[in-house]
Amino acid sequence: MTGGNEGARVSRLLAKAAAFGLFTGVLTFVAAARLLRRRSSLEAQRPLRLLITGTFHNRGWLRAHATPIARADRVESLVVVTDAPLDPLEKTTYVCPPQWLTRVLTRAPARLLQVGLTAWRADSEVLVGYHIMPNALICLVVAALLGRRAVYQMTGGPIQLAGGGGASENALQSRIRGESPLLEKLLVRLVARFDAIVVRGGAAAAFLAERGITDTVAIIPGGIDLAAFQPAAGARSYDVVFAGRLVQSKGCELLQEILIRLAKRRPELRAAVLGEGPMREAMMAAFGSAGVSHNVEMPGRRNDVHAFMAQSRVFLLTSPSEGLSIALLEAMCAGAVPVVSDVGELGDVVRNGETGFLVSSRRPDDYEQRVLEVLNDDVYREALSKRACEVARGHAGLAAVSRQWDVLLERLSAPASPQL
Repeated sequence: MTGGNEGARVSRLLAKAAAFGLFTGVLTFVAAARLLRRRSSLEAQRPLRLLITGTFHNRGWLRAHATPIARADRVESLVVVTDAPLDPLEKTTYVCPPQWLTRVLTRAPARLLQVGLTAWRADSEVLVGYHIMPNALICLVVAALLGRRAVYQMTGGPIQLAGGGGASENALQSRIRGESPLLEKLLVRLVARFDAIVVRGGAAAAFLAERGITDTVAIIPGGIDLAAFQPAAGARSYDVVFAGRLVQSKGCELLQEILIRLAKRRPELRAAVLGEGPMREAMMAAFGSAGVSHNVEMPGRRNDVHAFMAQSRVFLLTSPSEGLSIALLEAMCAGAVPVVSDVGELGDVVRNGETGFLVSSRRPDDYEQRVLEVLNDDVYREALSKRACEVARGHAGLAAVSRQWDVLLERLSAPASPQL
């Protein structure tokens, strides 16, 4: 046991040293590049050429983020650099690093090279990276080298920065574990070098404001296709739905326990757990052992998520951290009542007793109680459903989100655009 603890301590120290070297290296490179390379000017009112890069875990996530950008009036074209092409979108082309390049350089360096070459060839004027590690830092480096604008999409909330990002999903940061004030300060200094930081709501904006970053912050949610996600007529066939990656960071163990409890309380309960991930098999086994497999469907990753949302009474989300969940917005637009963790930006649209319920504890009993409160009173549920739908559609409709991107791009084009 002592040897295991010592090995873990050494691993954490090595991860911290690697992160320190990476962060200081990027800071130094960006400062030097901006001294040597004048940034190109952006013409006001002229549509811009954008490049975005990220790991898009499913088609819905990509559509929610890329579609409102592609539809913005200030966007001439959009290039998406990612692992594999996904759905065709207007004005949008996909570029993927060759597999041989990824094998030779590993994934992050291969993406860095691909983003640099693509931004140069496509003359991309604004580079947008999802998550600070590695995509946003890649955009920051390439933008500094080519004299372009860099935008950081903080999709997962402050967890990517807080304490050095040790609680995030990034492979390097997650090895840090615990908190490192020094690494957090370095990350904040890096974030301050971006021309804009897009956050999902007020909590992330407040986190950055507490650390002195305000002028470059824009609150822009993901965009929802209101034509696809809308309430269905008639009775709903599912009591509870979850949609997301089946990973520990989504609170799947807690989700599993809540569903088992609900199924035992209500033998007629029908639930759907949509998504893929390393915890899927274990969850299926747990439902089988508890004798509730017939209550919980696990159809995997689906392209018809909208149909499940429209047929569900409650949307359940138990993540210990979130930005502003796309699945949550989709569910609310379809009229499913949210019962979700009180984390991140979820409180921007979920209001207790008005549009759904926020649960501040990690106790399964508290989630179970709220779900039953919704399921046991049809009149109350319908009122919550109607209001949830109204709030989410007003907050995250594609047209409204595209207008917010137009405002941000106009700000980047202005002569007074930050020169950090």
